[in-house]
Amino acid sequence: MNWYEDPNVGNEIFVAARIRLTRNLRDYAFPNKLSNDDAEELIAKLRDKMDGWKTPTGETWSFLRLDRMSALQKNALREHRVINETLSQRVRPSGLYMSADEGVSVALMGDDHIRIQVLSPEVTLDRLWNICTKIDDAINEHFNYAFHDRYGYLTAFPTNMGTGLRVSVILHLPYLSASPQFHKLVNEVARFGVGVRNAFGEGEEKAGRLFEVYNQNTLGVSEEEIVALVYRLASHLAVNEKQAREQRYTPVMREDEAAKAYGRLKYARLLSVRDAMASLSSLRAGLGEELITLSGPLNVFGLMVNCCPAALALKTMNYNTDNLGADRAEFVRAMLPELL
Repeated sequence: MNWYEDPNVGNEIFVAARIRLTRNLRDYAFPNKLSNDDAEELIAKLRDKMDGWKTPTGETWSFLRLDRMSALQKNALREHRVINETLSQRVRPSGLYMSADEGVSVALMGDDHIRIQVLSPEVTLDRLWNICTKIDDAINEHFNYAFHDRYGYLTAFPTNMGTGLRVSVILHLPYLSASPQFHKLVNEVARFGVGVRNAFGEGEEKAGRLFEVYNQNTLGVSEEEIVALVYRLASHLAVNEKQAREQRYTPVMREDEAAKAYGRLKYARLLSVRDAMASLSSLRAGLGEELITLSGPLNVFGLMVNCCPAALALKTMNYNTDNLGADRAEFVRAMLPELL
């Protein structure tokens, strides 16, 4: 079971959290300037110290050579939020330490030498930060990081310098994102150095009505301040989501939308990613408010992730990611408990 698939996780406004630390070693150029030989040397040195480690939570983890994986496997890891676009397309030497549930990982030779990441369906940022910093300290015991007294940890992108810390919280905002005040609220939180972007989809696409709230500033603020700021402004948006749904929609309207979404998902024979995300979002909203009841637990966010093309292709073993509509519909139908 991957980190996002726990069936006992609820369907509240707070969906998931991620904490990520970026580090580079002092005596090596950034990955995009390293030769393949130097990259192999650095990976070997890191593996010499890190092989056999367990995560701070006591889990064993495995090492994968990303540059030797298929494009489909790497795209699935990207959809699972384990690696970013750079690593999913990397053909030069690169690697990944990853726990069995994919929740704890250390990526090697992406944009930077090291990227430590912890993912969880529980938005317990202090706990995630504690896991991250323990891994960071363990690596730093053996390797000297590139650090500047004024600019902090040096990274390939100047926007990550300072703490090298990115904190993000995924929120489900189906009603707030449909309201006229949404863009105003996004601009307001941006004044505090916090961004809001689509968790699925690019640009104006709001697939699943899921949004990632994340810190934009890493320089001039402490790690503890970043963690507290992201949680505070995510909570502010969550309050506005509750207000938006109560002001614009009656309970019976919300229940009706959730029930219709369930019907579409239960009886559809073809589902695009867009259609699946839209219906799953409406279903999740109804379940979160307990307006409808199913015969068993359902983690809708996990279902959303597994509806993405590469993730679904690996689940169904249909490797033609351009023709998954029927498989997606069948997969969703099989996962849905009965409506009571």
